[in-house]
Amino acid sequence: MSPQLSPKAGSASKGDDPLEREVEVEQPSLAGLVEDLRISHVPEEENPQDQRDSCGGFLTPIRDGARSREGGDDFDVRNSVSLAVRDISILTTGNASSQKDAMLSLVTTIKQSCAEALQGIHSAGGTHILHTNISSADKQVRRLCTEGLVEMMEVPGAVDEILLSKENSSRVFGAALRDLLLSGDAISQRLLSKLMSSQERQVEVCCAEHKIVSKLLKKVEKDFEAHPEGESSALELLLSMVQSGREYFLNSAVWNGALDTFIPLLCSEKIRRKDHVLNIVWKLCAGQRDVARMLCTPKAIKGLSSVLADPSYSMNIQLEVCRLLFKICAISRKKRDIKVALQDYCLPRVSELIHQSKSEYQNARSTHQQPCAMSTEQSVWATCAAIISLLARDSTLCCHVIFQAGVLLHCVRLLTESCEYRLCKELLDASGSYASSS
Repeated sequence: MSPQLSPKAGSASKGDDPLEREVEVEQPSLAGLVEDLRISHVPEEENPQDQRDSCGGFLTPIRDGARSREGGDDFDVRNSVSLAVRDISILTTGNASSQKDAMLSLVTTIKQSCAEALQGIHSAGGTHILHTNISSADKQVRRLCTEGLVEMMEVPGAVDEILLSKENSSRVFGAALRDLLLSGDAISQRLLSKLMSSQERQVEVCCAEHKIVSKLLKKVEKDFEAHPEGESSALELLLSMVQSGREYFLNSAVWNGALDTFIPLLCSEKIRRKDHVLNIVWKLCAGQRDVARMLCTPKAIKGLSSVLADPSYSMNIQLEVCRLLFKICAISRKKRDIKVALQDYCLPRVSELIHQSKSEYQNARSTHQQPCAMSTEQSVWATCAAIISLLARDSTLCCHVIFQAGVLLHCVRLLTESCEYRLCKELLDASGSYASSS
């Protein structure tokens, strides 16, 4: 099917779209609005034909670089709006053969316009013409509409216009999601992110209608299977969704098996940078009552432990991972495979961090610094000492490692400095019992 760019030629009949009915009642027709804006925004000393000639033709306008979004002089604003109005007129009522070029010209104008000019283009129907044509069968036109809408989303009222009716929002969400899933288009990801930042309930309706979360999770799996060291636009979009803190996004991700998708990614040795995966995991867990039970699996323990003592991850990330592992270790009744996983994967990494902290303490003493300031690193070390205390409570092997590595005294120091006296007592009791029996 050929692309239907003009609403007159390809859109649904009047009365089908609630937004069109509202425009008819409350505003003049788009054609009339275009004519009014053409008269009001074209400078008196030039007519449209002269301006077209001076630009080298409106299909290939010559402009002097991108404009600042912060503002522009009066002539720049009027010139940008008049160029956009002419393109909107062609897209609305013009010849179908010239509409593709008009769309290219319109999006070019939008990208080079300041905020004031964008507001004028929005008022002239720029946002409307873009979201009307975003479902075009022509791939290039869809791309242009997506790029234009990403810029127009900064204009007050543009997002509300798209989310005003189910038909408009469903069309935009569906088209952007399709391009994202087919090609991993970062522009489509940016458009969806901007729309999902709205608090309108229509966002949730569209997510449910198009099954966005489940499709994004499948896309993430495919992306990392094909390119383990690459980036994924689907992952970026999921991260922005869960970081918004919106309860619907968090619950939908959990219901659709997000943890089953991301935990194996944490365990994969091919994926070097796991920051975003980790961010999603602990955001999902933070919204659940029984976080530890959700992550109390050998795979989750292996994946989380692999981040510790890895210099490619910041101390902030390692602190969050330590806290998750501490919650898992704190479960009173654990199956044997969980205890084995903690000994095999968690204990060596935690012990390595404790060793690193010993050298840091010695350096601090030699330079007469205060080693006990509760920095991020100190919090990581204290949490590692707490993990060792819990592991020693559950396993004689851990006690053996503590004695062999000579970290008992340092763990006690870390726990007392962080005021974890109960954990310090448990560590000393477990170590004493092991020493008396060996």
